[in-house]
Amino acid sequence: MRLFPRLGLRRVLVRGGALVGLGGALLALMAWIEIMAPAPVGSITMGLGMGMVSVGSLILIQESVGPDERGAVTASNLFVRNLGATLGPVMLSAVPAVLPVAQSSSAFFLVQAAITACSLFLLLRVPQNAFAAMARPA
Repeated sequence: MRLFPRLGLRRVLVRGGALVGLGGALLALMAWIEIMAPAPVGSITMGLGMGMVSVGSLILIQESVGPDERGAVTASNLFVRNLGATLGPVMLSAVPAVLPVAQSSSAFFLVQAAITACSLFLLLRVPQNAFAAMARPA
């Protein structure tokens, strides 16, 4: 939680989204090179970015509603996150079933790049002064 007052919520969200994209790019390297070295680094980088975006977005939606609605928005956020964690792999696993194996890994990472680009676009729309009170020292 100390990261948000120091950097600001928008910066944490955007940097987390960039880390997701960087991790995906490292994983995409494995489609063109024969070594597995980028796998753990890409996975860790992507996981750190997803964690930053996940926690940052939860704080963003909780602070945007009143105290009487926080439980509902938190539950909605967790429901949609679980829905995405369930349906995302199912939909992306259909890529190798439709395309030949040689093209499926490239297509998979192109889909991941498109999703990351859309996410970064939305994260950049968070106001610069979102929760400016959090950035002020107590």
